Amino acid sequence: MQRQANLSSSSFLVAGAPGGLRFATVLILRVSDHSRADRANLQHFKRSMLAVISALLFYLGMLSAPAHATDYSTNFPNAEPLISEGGHWITAGTPGVNWSMTMTGGKGDRHVSSVSTTPGYAFGPTGPEPFGDSLALLTGSWKPDQMAEATVRQISPSGHAEVEIRLRTSPKDATGYEIMWSALGKNGAPYLDIATWNGPSSAPPHWTSLKALHGPEYGVATGDVVKAVIVGNTITAYKNGKKQLQITDNTFSKGNPGFGFNQGPNGTYGITSFTASDSVSQVPDPTTSYTTNFPKTESPISEGGRWIGGKTVGLDWGDVSTTPGYATGHAGSKRFADSVALLTGDWPANQSVELVVVKRKVKLYPELSIRLRSSLAKHNCDGYEISYSLRDDDTAYMIIVRWNGPLADFTVLVNARGKQYAVKTGDVVKATIEGNEIKTYKNGVLMGSSKDNTYIHGNPGFGFNERNNGDYGISSFSATATDGTTL
Repeated sequence: MQRQANLSSSSFLVAGAPGGLRFATVLILRVSDHSRADRANLQHFKRSMLAVISALLFYLGMLSAPAHATDYSTNFPNAEPLISEGGHWITAGTPGVNWSMTMTGGKGDRHVSSVSTTPGYAFGPTGPEPFGDSLALLTGSWKPDQMAEATVRQISPSGHAEVEIRLRTSPKDATGYEIMWSALGKNGAPYLDIATWNGPSSAPPHWTSLKALHGPEYGVATGDVVKAVIVGNTITAYKNGKKQLQITDNTFSKGNPGFGFNQGPNGTYGITSFTASDSVSQVPDPTTSYTTNFPKTESPISEGGRWIGGKTVGLDWGDVSTTPGYATGHAGSKRFADSVALLTGDWPANQSVELVVVKRKVKLYPELSIRLRSSLAKHNCDGYEISYSLRDDDTAYMIIVRWNGPLADFTVLVNARGKQYAVKTGDVVKATIEGNEIKTYKNGVLMGSSKDNTYIHGNPGFGFNERNNGDYGISSFSATATDGTTL
C-alpha cells in the first residue's frame, strides 16, 4: 500500500516569546495509513520540532527584554586593563563600544579614556600624554531613578584631579549627567560641579555646567565617600553623608550609572569601591517653615532635635539656651566666638527669618543676629549673618557679614551706623535672601541690603554677639522658605 503523509497547520501557545505569550504556527505532520514504525518516527520528529521552536522563541524573547539590573557593588577584585568584571562594565576600548565621536575635556577636544583596575583600586590613565575624561558604565537596563557612590583614594594627585559619578548616562554615546568633586583635598581651589555631557552633535566643549560650588568643603581625599542621587528631575550630591548640592534638570530621562575621572595628566588617584542602585526613595521635601516661642527650658536649645549649636557642633563658638518665652546666648571663650543656633533639616535656598527683640539690661556691645544659608561643623561656621545693635545711641549699628568657616574669619558686606539701627523690646527684625540678594528690615522698614554669591544653600537660624553683653535675647523666631524650590 502506498504510504503518504498529509501536511496541515496547527497553532500552539508559546511562553517567553517576544511581547509575552504569543501564538506560533508550525507545520504538523498528519499521518494517515502508515506503518507503526513510520508513525513513531513522525511523532518523534513532531515533538523535536516543537521543542526547537519553543526554545528559539524563548531565546528571542530574552533578547528583546534584557535583564533588569537593580544594584551592583564592587571593590574591584580583578586586575583588568579595561574594566569588565564579567561583562558588568563597559569602558572606552570595550569591544562593541564606540565613543570615538564623543569629545571631552575642558575644551572638548579629547577622546573618552578607559578605566582600568588592580585589586582594590580603579583608575584612569596615568601617563604623561594628554587624555580625555575616563568613563566606566554599568551594563544592563536601569530604572531612571538612580544612586551611585564611590570611595576616594589619593596616591599622588595633581593639577585638576577629579572623581566623577555618572547618572543616566547612555552606553551608546556617553551622554548623561556627571557629578564631579575636586580630588586634591583642601588644596588648590576645591569645587563640586554638576554637569551634562551633551554628545557628538553638540557644540564644543560638548558639556554644560549646571551648578558649581567652590570652597574647601568640596575637595575630597582618601577615604571620603562621594554619592549622587537622581529622583525625577532632582539631582543631589553628598560627601560623607552630608548633602552638599541639589539642583533640578530634565535633560536626560534614562541611562546607566557609572564613574570616571578628569582629563589629564593629573597625577595618580582613583576609587576603591563603587555601589549603584535604582531602588531609590523619593527625595524628601525640603523644610519650608518653622516657628517657635521657646516653650521649654533647654540648654542648649533643641526642641526635639530641631536645633544645633555653635559649641555642641562647631566647638569654637557658643550655644543658645531657652526658658519659656525667651532665648539668649552664651558666647564661647575666644574672640568672635558668637553664640549660634541653626535649624536642622533641608532648607530651600531662598529664606526669610523674623525675630522679636527682648532687651532687659545690656552693656558693652549687645547684638542679636539672624543667620541665613548657614552651616555648622567641627571648627567651621559659615553663611550669612545680619546683626542689629541693642545700644540706644548713635553708636548703634546694623551689619551684614559673611562667615567664611574658621573662627574669626568673616567678611563685612555692610556696616551701617546710627541710632536708627538700634533695636529694643518688641521690635521685629527680619532678613531675607533670594538669589544672591540679602535684605533686612526693622518693623517692616527696609534698613539695608547686599549681594553676595558665596553661599547658595544652608540653613536659617539666629545668634548673639561674642562676650557677655548683659541680659537680652528674643521672644520668638520664625523661618520660612520663600519659594517652593530645592537648593
